[in-house]
Amino acid sequence: MVQRNLHVVFTMNPSGGDWKNRSTTSPALFNRCVVDWFGTWGSKAMAEVGKEFTIKIDMGDLGGYSYGLGEGAALMDRVSEVFDGNGGLRQAVVAALVDLHLIAKKTAEDASTQPSSVSRTFLSPRDYLTFIQNFVSCLNKRRAEIEDEQLHVNAGLQKLVQTQENVAELKTSLGEKTKVLREKEKLANEKLQQMVADQNIAEKRKVEAEKMSEAVQKQQTQINERKAEAQRDLDGAEPALIAAQQSVQGIKKRDLDEIKALARPPDNVRLTLECVAIMLGEKKTEWALVRKILAKSDFIPNILNFNADQLTDKQTKIVREKYLDGNPDLTLEKVKKSSKACGPLYAWAESMVKYSTVYNRIQPLRDEVAQLEKDASTVKVQLETVQAEVSELETSIVQYKEDYATLIRDVEALKSEMQTVSTKVDRAESLLQSLGHESERWEKSAEGFQSILRSLVGDSLILAAFLTYSGFFDFKNRLVMMDKWKHTLEILGIECNDDIGIVESLSTGKQRVEWKAQGLLDDQLSMENGVILDHAVRFPLLIDPSGNAINFLMNKLESKKIQKTSFLDKAFVKTLSGAVRFGTALLVENVEQIDPILNPLLNKELQRTGGRTLVRIGTEDIDYSPDFMIILSTKNPAVHLTPDVCSRVTLANFTVTPASLQSQSLSKVLSYEKPELETQRAAVLKLQGEQNVKLRELEDQMLAKISACEGSILDDDEVVTGMEILMKEGAQVEEQIAQSDKVMAQVHLSVGEFEPFAEICRKVFILLGALRGISFLYEFSANTFMTILEYVLEESKPKSGSGESSGKQRLEELKKALFLELVARVARGLKSNDKVAFSILLARLFASDDSIAGTLAGSADDYVSAYMQVFGDEFQWQGRDELHAVVEEIDATSPLLICSAAGYDVSGKIENMSRELGKELNSVAMGSAEGFDTAESLVTAASKRGTWVMLKNVHLCTDWLNETFVKKLQTFGQSTNKDFRLFVTSEISPKLPTALLRLSDTIVAEASSGIKASMMRFMASFTKARLEKSLIRNRLYLLISWTHAALEERVRYGWTYELAEADSRNALKVIDSFIDVQMKNPDQIPFDALRTTLRVDIFGSRIAKTDDQAILNDMINSTFTKKAFDLQFPLVPALGADGPVLPDSSSPEDMTAWISKLPSHTPPTWVGLREDAEEALEKIKAETIYSTVETVTESIAASSSK
Repeated sequence: MVQRNLHVVFTMNPSGGDWKNRSTTSPALFNRCVVDWFGTWGSKAMAEVGKEFTIKIDMGDLGGYSYGLGEGAALMDRVSEVFDGNGGLRQAVVAALVDLHLIAKKTAEDASTQPSSVSRTFLSPRDYLTFIQNFVSCLNKRRAEIEDEQLHVNAGLQKLVQTQENVAELKTSLGEKTKVLREKEKLANEKLQQMVADQNIAEKRKVEAEKMSEAVQKQQTQINERKAEAQRDLDGAEPALIAAQQSVQGIKKRDLDEIKALARPPDNVRLTLECVAIMLGEKKTEWALVRKILAKSDFIPNILNFNADQLTDKQTKIVREKYLDGNPDLTLEKVKKSSKACGPLYAWAESMVKYSTVYNRIQPLRDEVAQLEKDASTVKVQLETVQAEVSELETSIVQYKEDYATLIRDVEALKSEMQTVSTKVDRAESLLQSLGHESERWEKSAEGFQSILRSLVGDSLILAAFLTYSGFFDFKNRLVMMDKWKHTLEILGIECNDDIGIVESLSTGKQRVEWKAQGLLDDQLSMENGVILDHAVRFPLLIDPSGNAINFLMNKLESKKIQKTSFLDKAFVKTLSGAVRFGTALLVENVEQIDPILNPLLNKELQRTGGRTLVRIGTEDIDYSPDFMIILSTKNPAVHLTPDVCSRVTLANFTVTPASLQSQSLSKVLSYEKPELETQRAAVLKLQGEQNVKLRELEDQMLAKISACEGSILDDDEVVTGMEILMKEGAQVEEQIAQSDKVMAQVHLSVGEFEPFAEICRKVFILLGALRGISFLYEFSANTFMTILEYVLEESKPKSGSGESSGKQRLEELKKALFLELVARVARGLKSNDKVAFSILLARLFASDDSIAGTLAGSADDYVSAYMQVFGDEFQWQGRDELHAVVEEIDATSPLLICSAAGYDVSGKIENMSRELGKELNSVAMGSAEGFDTAESLVTAASKRGTWVMLKNVHLCTDWLNETFVKKLQTFGQSTNKDFRLFVTSEISPKLPTALLRLSDTIVAEASSGIKASMMRFMASFTKARLEKSLIRNRLYLLISWTHAALEERVRYGWTYELAEADSRNALKVIDSFIDVQMKNPDQIPFDALRTTLRVDIFGSRIAKTDDQAILNDMINSTFTKKAFDLQFPLVPALGADGPVLPDSSSPEDMTAWISKLPSHTPPTWVGLREDAEEALEKIKAETIYSTVETVTESIAASSSK
């Protein structure tokens, strides 16, 4: 049951290099499986998908407009079946989607045929789907942004127009209010004058009133004094009168009734009552009448209410003479005895008379007081009249004041209102004037909206294609591809902006400033890659030979707690799981191939279970945080990416461009020559970027405030105030920008002094890149050039006390030092003929900074002059290849790769050098699995201990180099022991990894031309001890050296045999076996056996032609004879003494001296050739060099045109 239902599906991509290996090693995939060959999507399939995914988006199709006419008809026909010929703009868009994808695919295929330093990518239907996704996203996002901006701009312009109208209305109202103000001010002035006049009158009346008041006061004082004086006399009599009145009041009615009942009262009673009756005004005093008075009910009240004024002088005289003073018998005591009621009456009469007497006595005084009071009353009336008049005036004044205050309030209110309106008008006019530039910009923006909308679809296609496909390509291919994309849109009739700024369209100024601050280089390629990373829908894979992008991302993602790791890290899985779970960022370095453990992450194969989001890592399901990010990176620009990897990641190629290298070179030279200037330049550049971003933000804020204002701007003080603040800030920023521009202009004047040198650096870098077209070996990275430049700047520092050179002279010194160091370091990695070509190109570049492109135009004398100028009298075009010097020059992180022709082994030189320097050297012969393991362990240990390792013949294990060794090299860093050195020997093989060539310092070891150079090199391989054992052996060693050198010369002239130094070493072993160190006589040497061995087994084993074998036989037979130990032995019998003659002595010193005296250029007759053979050879060499120079020049011209 299981067997019947189990289905196993294998998926493989035939585009990658692994396909061939898998299909070869696993034939069961074909003979045991059902093969379903899907292939790639055709145009129709892509058109169907494109139509389906874009059918719902608004493209703003223009009715009546025809697309895809003329040249574009073929593209429209490609997808016409899907649209039935009626697609319009939608059909043109789908046709563009298909063609832009195919262009990118073709560009990728073309890139794969370029030099080895360039990797290749594979485009799949997944990329096409991503392209559509990016297109829809760009179109919708840009449309929303444009419409939103248009809405804001139109609203802002309307508000400005409305504000202008409001200002005009307010100005009119100000004129009307001015008239009203003048009328009210006139009325208020009249009120004020009236009020002042009345006030003056009132003041005068007040003065009069005050004077009258003083007079009244004086009169009142006099009256009071007179009254007081009179009152003092009255006060003496008044107490008795009051006491009498109180006694009278106490008389009881029965007592009176008792008196009335008396017919004949006692005299004292009668007299007393008569006296009272007289005082009460009675004229008759008969008792009967008196009794009637007593009977009256008001008798007592009349007495009590009696006023002294009522008592006349006559009554007083009668009472005194007849009753009081005139009758001594009538006293108070006697009366009291006679009657209780009469006693009080007598006392009252007596006291009243006394009081009346006093009262009458002061009558003049009273009259005076009365007159005074009368006069005072008159004055008071006059005073009251004046006061009433004053009061009336004051009331009038108060009213005037109120009226005036009301008018003043009205005036002030009107003035305040007018001031407010005037302020509004002034602020509005100032605001409108300040916004004049913004208004013009908004108007232009509003006018351009329709044009932007018309090109929206085309621009979105270009931007989406860029985001999807451009990341992998270098800058040159990006430009080529962009031109082709635009041409496609043009022939399809889809309008797009020819000058569209990719970086500006897909990022903000603020983002770019932040990127620069985080370490992203300020060149077009780096900024484009920053945009690609920012919009990536997949996890990115960086091609970053220089490491600058990694530093940028480490700074950018610092807040996400980014970690570095690699697939070689033993804790990789643990680190990865932690990053996935906690949502941190992970940077995986040195990625050459993707570990399958990443596939679920790259494919976003997420599972949702119980509210958790999980992803499988290895054998475990890990919680997946949406904040997780993984960045893959490699320093190898020629990394071999498989198709499945290319379809799962977003590629970003940070390979350094000449422009960015020029910028880096300028910064580097400034940091050495003018460090304070470079610091200032960097600070100003950063400040300018920030200021421009700030200005743009302020402009956007102004537009937002104006467009968001409800009603009139003038009615919203908050908006106006906010606008004024923004305008003030904007003015300050503009002023700062202007100041920064001035500072930058000054900096540029100083920096401009060094720009020609930076331009030279750019041209040199282009030249180094163009060398790649000559040979796969010539891989010179930007890091290599920058290392040379830094060395030159460090070593060329002016010596203290030597005085400062002028600017131009200093640059010439640096330029010459740079060229010399370039020759020293680069030429050693070139083949012999290419060294000459490189020197020609370099010398021409030195002689003329204008261009290094074009045809060879200089004469031989011109080039000789250039050589002399650059390199001096001795033209050392071979480069610095002495191993001792090179070992000191390189560092522990850069292996020394020594490439040689087949059979030319240089490992012995390295071994000799290590012995001479006392360095521990471990060597491994590569080519077997055991050698791989040994090499890895030795390199790991030596990099920590600081010893030396040599890997021999690595051309035999290029797969291991690619898969393992290069990754190991990329892990070297600051932790590597500085004394560690790694030597790698290899035959010149096109299979050598580009990454190895770029990471290494390369020496191309060729057999030096000329017998002298060959013999010097050969003899240098001998140890001192070996040459001290036997002079006979030394003689034979010298003959072997001569023979080997002569055969190499024959190869240079046309022989095609691979002669190796190993043959000569074997010959030496034969001599050592034949010749005992104790041998003293040359006669004992077995020359026949020796000659036969050399002719047949050693050198003859390489010879295939009979004629060449005959030449070899003659050479050996004439050289290896007993006569070779004679004096003046000729090595070329045909020339005799005119040719080379062996030295008489065979001591090491004499042999070395003899070799050094040989000519540098070997005459062809020394190796059995005609005299004109050298001329023919040089002619061929010159033609080869000329062709090489032309090839490089054309490559440079092509690079410079992009």
